[in-house]
Order: sequence, then structure tokens, then C-alpha cells
Amino acid sequence: MSKVDWVRTDLENMTVTTALNKMADDGYFSICVVDRCAAVLKVSPKGTEAYTILSALHCVAFGKMPESLRREIPRLIAECLLMDPIQIFPPPAPKPEPVHKPSLLRRLLP
Repeated sequence: MSKVDWVRTDLENMTVTTALNKMADDGYFSICVVDRCAAVLKVSPKGTEAYTILSALHCVAFGKMPESLRREIPRLIAECLLMDPIQIFPPPAPKPEPVHKPSLLRRLLP
């Protein structure tokens, strides 16, 4: 059950879910996305503990966050937007570091 006592429209829910999923796909956290979603939902999360924590993570790649922090992101966003956490898809797991291959010249030289 939602934490708010008004009914959100399908358009609002689809917009917020799409924006949050795009942020997750982009691979880094953006407080700007949370701000825009809050505007769509007509809520004001600024000043809350969850918002303060998320603000500090602005532009941080999900892969650079400790796993335990990354798992908290959906809950913190849900708290800011007064949503059920189930509506927010979790951020992706960090991408593996690329394997460094020596240059062709280094491979050819003894």
C-alpha cells in the first residue's frame, strides 16, 4: 500500500519508473532525476535524511559504491518519493573491469 493518500496516475507512475530505470541503465546516481520525479509526483523530499544521503552520491557510478550502499538506493529513493520500494528497479550490478591487453607493439617486442 502506498504511503500517500492520493491516487497517482498511470502516466505519473510510468514517467517516474522510466526515469529511474534510465538512471540505473546509465550506471550512475543522479539526484537531478530524483528531483524531477519528485516534481512529477508533487512531493518535496529536500531536507529528509534519505535525500541528504542521496545528494551526497550525485554523479557517483553504481559500480564505485559498496554493494551494501548500492542495495539501499531503491529504498532511499522510495522514501524520498513516498513510493513503495517494489516500484523501483534496483541499480545494476557493477560492470566488470575491462581486461587490459598489451598493445600490439608490446606483444611483438621480446
